[in-house]
Amino acid sequence: MVLASIAITAIAEESGLSITDQWESYKETEGKSYIDEAEEQLHFELFQTTVDAVNDNNRDRNAFFTMGINRFSDMTGEEKKKFLGINPDDIEPPTRIQNISSNTRDFPTKLDLSRDRCMAKVKDQGSCGSCWAFNSNTPLEFSRCDKIGNQKKVILSEQQMIDCDTESTNNGCNGGWYTRAWEYLQAEGSNAHRAYGEYTGLEGDCKKKRRNKAEVESYTYISEDSIIEALNDRHLVAVAFNVVADFYRYKRGIYRNRGCQETVNHALVIVGYGVQRNRKYWIVRNSWGRGWGRRGYSWIERGVNTCNIEKYPAIVIAK
Repeated sequence: MVLASIAITAIAEESGLSITDQWESYKETEGKSYIDEAEEQLHFELFQTTVDAVNDNNRDRNAFFTMGINRFSDMTGEEKKKFLGINPDDIEPPTRIQNISSNTRDFPTKLDLSRDRCMAKVKDQGSCGSCWAFNSNTPLEFSRCDKIGNQKKVILSEQQMIDCDTESTNNGCNGGWYTRAWEYLQAEGSNAHRAYGEYTGLEGDCKKKRRNKAEVESYTYISEDSIIEALNDRHLVAVAFNVVADFYRYKRGIYRNRGCQETVNHALVIVGYGVQRNRKYWIVRNSWGRGWGRRGYSWIERGVNTCNIEKYPAIVIAK
């Protein structure tokens, strides 16, 4: 799917192919089908608008990042919202710790944990608003793997979170919040992915299997100034984010947007940072599969709270 998406991006940038040919190729690559001609016409027009936007952006030498064609390219706004899933409304302003440790340290100019031995493959939440389950599990998986010190990755069950974490404000495919998920896991324990069962992207009955693969020792919000320190201490950082239209089209480069809203609607994980041509960025893991962005990751402008990414950073530590 990743190679196919790359191929579609290339097709969209070739002026020699008609939009109809691009559309037929896109439908085949992404496995798209529609109930009738009227529905297909609607999605074709959305696809055409996206192709135009992608090509205009990628021809602009002053563009901050490159856009691409992917499974979102023919979707309506309501369809795309199903791939989000953060509910911040009832979250109290967090108490943050300013420093992870008491020592003043110098940190390297770049760090990338995306290919670390403890990093599981990028997952795909599908059209279920469960990003909160993915961005709560990923730091816990990494922390547990790092603590036990072997070469085997820890893979936890997001389906357990969707089915079972219903006592707090978390609400399955209708959104949730990562610190509330850690609160649940601290009390109930976390099942391994294989032990609980396959991820379906649908809400189901809680199986209540108690086969702990990772337990939560503690979790806390941190200040935006402590994110780099946390990463260098091998803590992945869960964050909330405000997704707007162009983020769905992101392919590579450093994402920048000054038009985001004050709220947040999606959950991500910061796994590193760097600098390119004097522009600082976070390396950020998404839960939209490897066909989106940089094989499931993005670079997001750092130090300016892009789309609120530095507003709610938090870390979790496994037992």
